[in-house]
Amino acid sequence: MKDILKTGIFLLITCAISAILLAVTEQVTAPKIKAFKEKSILEAKQKVIPTAKTFKSVAIKNSASDTIDLALDAAGQTVGYVVQVAPKGYAGPIEMVVGINKDYSINKVIIQTMRETPGLGTKLADETEGGFLKKFIDKCASIKEPAKLHVKKDGGEIDAITAATVSSRAFCKGVNQAIEKAKNAPDSSQQSQNNPSNNTSKEPLQSLPKNDEKVNDSNNNSGLKNEADKPQEKIQEQVNDQKSDSIKEVPQEQIKAPEAPVDNNGGKK
Repeated sequence: MKDILKTGIFLLITCAISAILLAVTEQVTAPKIKAFKEKSILEAKQKVIPTAKTFKSVAIKNSASDTIDLALDAAGQTVGYVVQVAPKGYAGPIEMVVGINKDYSINKVIIQTMRETPGLGTKLADETEGGFLKKFIDKCASIKEPAKLHVKKDGGEIDAITAATVSSRAFCKGVNQAIEKAKNAPDSSQQSQNNPSNNTSKEPLQSLPKNDEKVNDSNNNSGLKNEADKPQEKIQEQVNDQKSDSIKEVPQEQIKAPEAPVDNNGGKK
């Protein structure tokens, strides 16, 4: 019994220490991981639309949660779109950054992370000559209809990777999702028109002194009323003082009781 109790206490202490170490490690590494991921995504955005100077995240039409990045030039005009999608592949989501030109043609695709089968599904990121990604981008230059951006088994014109049809199909699905989002994205000119801070007209500066003058006038008028009321208050105080002075106390000795009437016989009634 004692041995079981000792073993349980030992395991409890070990689990507690492990949990504390994991929590501390997560707190230390989480900000670094987040910063690295943000830097990696920014680099990917610049690669998929090299002509862009800045990127502006906006909500797509008819969706408040879905966002897209407008690729803007030095003048603030839209030169393309950057869309992040994560279609479900064979072993998990395939996180992709898709660069789309202004005419909705595919400029470049970068795969950020994936868990596809090594040597099969991982060939999606092959940009070498004859590789899947290289052939896909070249095919996109000649394909003007997004409906054809599917594997040949689904009626499209994309050659799937041998023994990795599911991964190839997921890749094509992600690209088509990105095109749909780009078509529903507002243009940079529409953003400036819809921005209330740009449309609100500024009030003329002359209106501010007028309001101040009204406040000063009201203060002056109230001050004059107070000054006019002061003499009346003083007069009233003087009258009250005079009344109080005129009322004097009569000594007790001077107060006489009324005499009783006397009859003709000299006796009091």
